Amino acid sequence: MRFSISLRQLNSLQLVAGEKEGKVFLRAKAVMADEEVVGQAKAMIDLGLTFAKQSSNDNAQAKNLLDALKVTVDGAKLMLSWSLSADDLFEMADEAAQRAGERRQSRGSRPPRPEL
Repeated sequence: MRFSISLRQLNSLQLVAGEKEGKVFLRAKAVMADEEVVGQAKAMIDLGLTFAKQSSNDNAQAKNLLDALKVTVDGAKLMLSWSLSADDLFEMADEAAQRAGERRQSRGSRPPRPEL
């Protein structure tokens, strides 16, 4: 399958992100040149999600983040909708920061980076 999409095929793009009633959300709507382009874009997104889910190595948090994304098509419109409990998102962020700190400590101190 060959995908070929350019910005010239994008008529408009709307992005909205925020928090409401304890949920963090992201909404996007892309109006494309035609339905064929939308189909290609959706196929690319679906393929990316499939790869991401397969490479998450049974990580429940990654699965929750990916499963929260909904992709819908309406004619020449492609809509993405993602929503997750703010508490769950903050908990995931705290756990990821803790794991990152543990990894840094296990590697020991590094020499400072050279300045460019």
